[in-house]
Amino acid sequence: MDALPEMRTPRFLAALASAFQACVLGRRIPLSVSVELTDRCNFKCRYCSQTKDGMPEMTTAQVHSLMDDFCGLGARRIGLTGGEPLLRADIPDLIAYAKAKGLIVNLATNGALLADMAPRLKELDLVLVSLDGSETVHDSLRAPGSYQKAVAGIAAMRKLGKPVITSTVLTKLNLQETGPILELARDMGFSAMFTLLFNHPRSISRAEFEKLVPTEEECRKAYQALIEKKKQGYPVLSSWTFLRYMANGDYRKRPLDCKAGDLYCAVDCRGNIGACGLQLGEAGLPNGCELGFKAAFAKLSRNPCARHYCNFGIEESMILSLRPEAVANFLKHLVLGQAAR
Repeated sequence: MDALPEMRTPRFLAALASAFQACVLGRRIPLSVSVELTDRCNFKCRYCSQTKDGMPEMTTAQVHSLMDDFCGLGARRIGLTGGEPLLRADIPDLIAYAKAKGLIVNLATNGALLADMAPRLKELDLVLVSLDGSETVHDSLRAPGSYQKAVAGIAAMRKLGKPVITSTVLTKLNLQETGPILELARDMGFSAMFTLLFNHPRSISRAEFEKLVPTEEECRKAYQALIEKKKQGYPVLSSWTFLRYMANGDYRKRPLDCKAGDLYCAVDCRGNIGACGLQLGEAGLPNGCELGFKAAFAKLSRNPCARHYCNFGIEESMILSLRPEAVANFLKHLVLGQAAR
């Protein structure tokens, strides 16, 4: 089965062409936008305190306006996330609206509702599912029965021919789980991404974070093991450039040429705009619902942090900076469909 028919389109090459133009001309274009549609979640994961019930959310019309404004600024991709975005009743409408605007549309989910909703998600270009290890470990970090629901969701989307990426947050509790996840990835035809636990304004307390975050040596060993797995042909999504960056400890000591706030940004469910998801929750962020999203993006602080812990930001910056290995890896996994063969 050809698992990636929608990914083999000129839109992905157009996104890279726009990145090239932005890098060469030094233009500030939000090519990629992540939108937290809700703070609600059906899980309370051990390492996450970001989600809260009862918080205000943008209306459907406001999210449409966000897409209109960012498309006007040159956006090529939108990522729909949360909380758990599938808790929003209007998610099929939002996907359809984004696709009608010509956007590449990704959705990040914990997978619990994915199997049941899969027939209504056919227009998605990519699904990102949280997976923290084998069944016992995953369920202990999230909720009993959550592993089987996530796997069923992955299977449902793969049956529809949709590409799936799993996202694993590496903590002291699941550092040994990369092997089982990659075995499952190879068997089911998806790619796996591994990111280090990171601390941000809406994260768990610093004391709890310190209990869970791997040491520098533990991180080095984990990413070196992923390098070996990638050499063996396992579907590790991340590029060699990213894996070496993490294994060498560069994320602790060497600032990356980060494109956050220049070529991508993030929006929370109230319309506040940050350079990336790690900045959301800070005071004083411009609000697109109040100012208009074009004006809010123009007011956004550029490249606000000096160190980088998050897979999404690092890899995205590397791709949008047109680093050859990162771009080649992107094309291999997401355009040529190597991960699902």
